[in-house]
Amino acid sequence: MQDLKFLNSKERRDFLSRLESLYGFRGDLPGHLLLGGKEKVYLLGDSDLIREGKDRELRIDRAGIKIGTESLGGVRLNIEGSQILGPRCSKHVLEIDASHLGPLVKGEDFLLSDDELSQVKDEKGLFLLRLRGDFLGSAVVKDGKLLNHLSKNRRVKNLNN
Repeated sequence: MQDLKFLNSKERRDFLSRLESLYGFRGDLPGHLLLGGKEKVYLLGDSDLIREGKDRELRIDRAGIKIGTESLGGVRLNIEGSQILGPRCSKHVLEIDASHLGPLVKGEDFLLSDDELSQVKDEKGLFLLRLRGDFLGSAVVKDGKLLNHLSKNRRVKNLNN
C-alpha cells in the first residue's frame, strides 16, 4: 500500500514553477496535487474532507488521476496529464507528423522529420507531443530522435489505419 502525500502550498508552487520553466505552463491546476511512490504525481478534485482539514488523517492508497512523474529532467507528463495541462503550455510542444502516430502508440523510438526538427531547433529534453490539436503525452527529444516513454500497458500492438 502506498501513501499519497498532499503537496503543501510551497511544494505546489515549486511544482507549477517547474511546469512553467519546462513547458511554459500558465495558470493553476483544478484540484489538489498528491505525490506517490516513485515520484508519481496525481491530481485530485476538490473534496469535503480536504476542505475540512482532515487530509492529514487519511491514509490514501489511490486517489485522483495520475498526471505524470517527476524526474531529474523535469516533469514527464503522461497522456492524461498532457491533455489536462497541454492546452495551457507554450514551450516544448512538438506537433508530430501523422506518419509518426503508428510508431508512437507502439512505443517505438523514431527519427524526427525535417518539419519536426525545425520546431525543436537545437533544443533537447522533454517535449509534449501533439497531433492535430490532440495531446498524446510526452517524450524525450535528443539528437534528432524521439525517445518514446509510453508505458508498456498503454502500447498498441496492431494498429488499423
